[in-house]
Amino acid sequence: MLKIYVSTIILLIILSSCNQEGEIKNRYQVISLLYTNLVDSTDNIHSVLPGPPPKTDSSLTKKQLDSIDLAYLKLTQKLISENFKKKKISKKYKIAIYPVLNNKSNLNFELNIEFKEYKNLFDKLNNNNNNNNNSNSKNVDNIDISKIHTNRNDSIFYFNDNLLKKYDKDFHEFDYLINFSNVVFNKNYSRAIIVCSISSSKLASVSSIYFLEKTKNGRWIIEFEKELTIS
Repeated sequence: MLKIYVSTIILLIILSSCNQEGEIKNRYQVISLLYTNLVDSTDNIHSVLPGPPPKTDSSLTKKQLDSIDLAYLKLTQKLISENFKKKKISKKYKIAIYPVLNNKSNLNFELNIEFKEYKNLFDKLNNNNNNNNNSNSKNVDNIDISKIHTNRNDSIFYFNDNLLKKYDKDFHEFDYLINFSNVVFNKNYSRAIIVCSISSSKLASVSSIYFLEKTKNGRWIIEFEKELTIS
């Protein structure tokens, strides 16, 4: 009986370890993808892009507005991609990464039924935010920047307050500050949600929520993106 008990405990430990390794592997695949996506987009920040669609038509439903947003997102991403291919250059930046995965974000919006596959993940992330807000605890895990793999040649380092000048709104020691939330996965690691923000100064930042899907060949892709805040 004791041998069975010990064997069961060992098996559970092995399974738990494998599951943790799988989560870490997928977490940094997602973070690496979004890091590259965020910084690549800054190379094209001065490109001529169409203005965002107006949202003043009260006759449109929430689903219709979200569909317009998605169409606009796909168009701008296509234009940015085409522009980047024409330039065939990638600037090298100094990137500061916030050293902990942060779950304190504003998710006060209704998830469209079109993305119902993400409903449980969205609720889980939202619950984490609410729990952290109530407990005044927002840091869930440290981030390991050595696991961020990208084809860029940026200088990546951890952010700390000493890199900022107290009364200056601009960044002088680095070009951008990036903040990642924890990544929420489904059970088989085929879908994920994460919140990211990128700042170019104390007064200029954008945060967005990303809905990702893993393809059959094991690559993570961004299925949908929604802007949460901009300043």
